[in-house]
Amino acid sequence: MNRFILLFILWTQGLFADKWLALGSGVCGIVRPKDRTALIQIEYQPEPIIKPVCWFALRPQAGFFMNMRTAFYAYGGFRFEFITNPHFLIVPGFAPGLYIRGHGKRLHFPVEFKSSIELAWQYRENTRKFSAQFYHISNASIGSRNPGTEMLVFSYCIKI
Repeated sequence: MNRFILLFILWTQGLFADKWLALGSGVCGIVRPKDRTALIQIEYQPEPIIKPVCWFALRPQAGFFMNMRTAFYAYGGFRFEFITNPHFLIVPGFAPGLYIRGHGKRLHFPVEFKSSIELAWQYRENTRKFSAQFYHISNASIGSRNPGTEMLVFSYCIKI
């Protein structure tokens, strides 16, 4: 029995011993039409901290986006990858970061928090992923105001 458990753990470790680079584009300010603008996003996803035994992995993330109004947001946090089958993942995430306004929306504080949900399709195990990610960034009321903004990003993820 112990050999079976060890073999299963080693097998699942190999499935997720990977690093990803996600290249994305989308829309910033999707809820409020007057704030809408295009954005590009790059995100690095190193190997999981907690590798899955069956259906879950905890992976760090670090990235940034820049929109067409020169607003910039750099962040680092965690992704919780739930593997529903060999091809489909549901990925909530959380990441604090630094927001630089440029000519973009005023969020009233440089520290902002990103809460996200992502749906990802993996073509083959550990080859490439396509994903749609919806997220909200806000200052959690530590600034003078907390307007927040929402994004919708479509990404192509490559294994590096």
